[in-house]
Amino acid sequence: MRKKSAALFGVIILALGMMVGCAGRGEQVSSEASEENQNTESDGVVIRSSIFKSVSYDNQLWLAVQTGLFDEEFKDDNVSVEFFEFANGPAANEALIAGQLDVEHAVGDQPMITGIVGGSKGVAIATQSRQSETQGVYTGSGSDIKTVADLKGKRVGLGIGTFTHKCFIGVLEDAGLTEDDIELVNLNTADEQLSAYENGDIDAFVSNFVGLYDSLKDGSVVQLADFSTHPAYTFFVLRKDFIEKYPEITQRLANVLVRVQKWEEENPEEAAKLVSDYTGLKYDAVLELRSKVDLQLDITEEDKEQIEYTYNFLKNHDLLSSEVEDLSVFYDDVFIKKAIETIESE
Repeated sequence: MRKKSAALFGVIILALGMMVGCAGRGEQVSSEASEENQNTESDGVVIRSSIFKSVSYDNQLWLAVQTGLFDEEFKDDNVSVEFFEFANGPAANEALIAGQLDVEHAVGDQPMITGIVGGSKGVAIATQSRQSETQGVYTGSGSDIKTVADLKGKRVGLGIGTFTHKCFIGVLEDAGLTEDDIELVNLNTADEQLSAYENGDIDAFVSNFVGLYDSLKDGSVVQLADFSTHPAYTFFVLRKDFIEKYPEITQRLANVLVRVQKWEEENPEEAAKLVSDYTGLKYDAVLELRSKVDLQLDITEEDKEQIEYTYNFLKNHDLLSSEVEDLSVFYDDVFIKKAIETIESE
């Protein structure tokens, strides 16, 4: 069985050939993110953000660009966004550590914490999603595996080092198992997992229900357990040096996130359609998923407790390269709280 180690999470290769999506003002860009390509262009500011194309829930910054809300805020200031696609949070961490990104968009709590401890110089300024029933452990309906306890000695596909990894370990421990009792296979997407399962390469997998929508609807896949006891969190992370250099832009960026959250609440079908068209995921699945995920942006006291829980979990499982004394280094909620107050008073 594979052993736990901090190196497992720190040495995940940076996504190759990062594809660039839409920029602010609807422009298309073709340059790759690089340390030399700083966030200034023609005396303006280019915010370099990661994006996960397979993610169908917390797309706030991307939706702000698509709906024009970002341009509405920054149209007179020569501020734009470049999106760079990554497979997962650990890969985006590598780019943030290398100074190739300013923003990690929708990064999970586990990679966020391991990245900051590892030197990403990032800090969460908003919570982007809280998930429980929409994430979980799955297997085929004809499998002999009926409970999580039945996974002992089995091969399980998941994104190693991602936020679902920590959740899964918690679910295992609830069933009296440890990570050493199973074999992990690094598979990041539902398509990869389903293919591996059909080929007999894995016995179960950890995923979210939108990627398995058709299989769940036709009954060929069943959920063994959800993450209600170990919820999955994602955060909006900015590099600290960006915040220090551009505090006003950071505040206005937080304002945009709150405005797009309000827009999403008022236009759920349109938001789901935009996300579905971009990700290629089914509209019905995206709409249903987004209705079940908590997308409130404020970093609440409960969220801070979850960050502390995840940090202690990673520390106790020897998954961190070093320890942190003051856990408030992981978040700065001043900007999002002011944004919420400002937008609500408009």
